[in-house]
Amino acid sequence: MQQNGTILCVLLPFAFGMTAFAAEIAPVARLQRKPLEKPILGLETNALNFQIRSKESDAEFVITYPAGGREISLPFIPATGIQVVVEAEVDADAFGTFTYRYTISAGSNSVQRVQSLIVEYASAIFDVRTPEGWFGAPLSFRSAVHWADVRTNTFGLGPGKTQSGFMFKASALTGVEDLAKNGEKHSGFFFHAGSLPGLVACYARGHTDLLNFPTEPPVGLMRCLPRLLEDAVLGKTVGPSALPQTCDARELVSRIRSYIKESFAQGWIAEERTFLRFQKQIDEIAVALDADNRTHARSLISRVVADSEIAKQRKELEAEAYALIKYNLQHVDSLL
Repeated sequence: MQQNGTILCVLLPFAFGMTAFAAEIAPVARLQRKPLEKPILGLETNALNFQIRSKESDAEFVITYPAGGREISLPFIPATGIQVVVEAEVDADAFGTFTYRYTISAGSNSVQRVQSLIVEYASAIFDVRTPEGWFGAPLSFRSAVHWADVRTNTFGLGPGKTQSGFMFKASALTGVEDLAKNGEKHSGFFFHAGSLPGLVACYARGHTDLLNFPTEPPVGLMRCLPRLLEDAVLGKTVGPSALPQTCDARELVSRIRSYIKESFAQGWIAEERTFLRFQKQIDEIAVALDADNRTHARSLISRVVADSEIAKQRKELEAEAYALIKYNLQHVDSLL
């Protein structure tokens, strides 16, 4: 017993030491990028002259209606059978122009090919660029750029594949553009407000066959089917966000704080400790501004911008979080 007790006295501290050491080196949980989400379509309809029924929990619907003494039945497959991750990178030049670049990745669980990407913007954009085989242009009914794969031999990006080359530019400066000088058919001018990197909505759609009605569809049926942006997976990315109407540094700092929170939710800040560190630093800037201590606020801003550079190199910040923090803080500094 004494010998066993001696052995226990030797082994137990060693065991406790190992436990403490293991806890110390335990890996920190890292969040993954959040893929775009499928909407809840809720298309089931039982009208007098047509019906829409769900066949496989929003993966496929069946449309039926009477025509010419017989019942017409045809499938409607939403363009949401895809798993998509959108990545954004933002660069800035010395003249206040931001370049936004996007990359899409199709998950291996996608049952459709990714055929289009749509990114919204809240200020004027220009110089839209498109990957080879795709077509891109602003939508007529929404402040958004729509890129679509127009290659008839592929019909989109297959599961496990990645496509880059989606790009446009926006300016941090307000200005007036002469339409005639820009080669437009109409003469005149248009005013555009400046923008900074912010949170915008983005969408992706899978390839599906067009509905082919053998007869004229019943009145009211087309209104029950989802429109372009409703029939898409959706999420958030970084894009041009209009500057606040008032040049208030405090308002921008509050906006940056919300950006950091959303970046953590999106997986653009992988670890909680990094998220808390930047939240604390932004709060310190807000306190300095509330005290009207601009010199101290600018010193703190310089420190946070430098920290964001290091954090990006260390993969603590993804490109989206880095752009939201750095470029918005630099604008706050310019206001001071």
